[in-house]
Amino acid sequence: MLKQKIKKIEQYIEHNFNEIEGEKRRYIKKEIFYRSKRFNNREEIIYDMCRVLLEKQYINEDFVNDVISRENLMATEVGMEIAIPHGEAENVKESCIALTVLEHPTKWHKEYVKFVFMLCISECDKVKMKNIIKNLYKQMNDSEFFEKLKNDKSASINILNELEEKAL
Repeated sequence: MLKQKIKKIEQYIEHNFNEIEGEKRRYIKKEIFYRSKRFNNREEIIYDMCRVLLEKQYINEDFVNDVISRENLMATEVGMEIAIPHGEAENVKESCIALTVLEHPTKWHKEYVKFVFMLCISECDKVKMKNIIKNLYKQMNDSEFFEKLKNDKSASINILNELEEKAL
């Protein structure tokens, strides 16, 4: 019975994701969400995420150096097993939020991280993205939010789309 409920919820989430159009779907995309990846350190995570973002043409080649430089100045871990690395707007071709949910928490700077939200924000999208990020910070105190992110990719996308929708 529980499996049936879970399946129905998954179908509902998938259906709703497919229904989202236009502006609401502008920054949150399935193609840049990953679960259960294993890395040894934050640099590997950053390079891997940036590699995919570069391949998909969301960023230019200088973005990865921006992110690494920023991390070396001040780590972007924010507690609750979360890091939010980001680079310079001038090196973003198309704004997006990439998410990697790590298989095992990985040492970031002083803390271990399981969720990496990479923010790619172009100059023209700073205001809209600021509201999305504000909504993300509000959710950080909700343990159910992170359980959903850990366990279900479709739910992860739906949850983040809700954050985006509230902000637009």
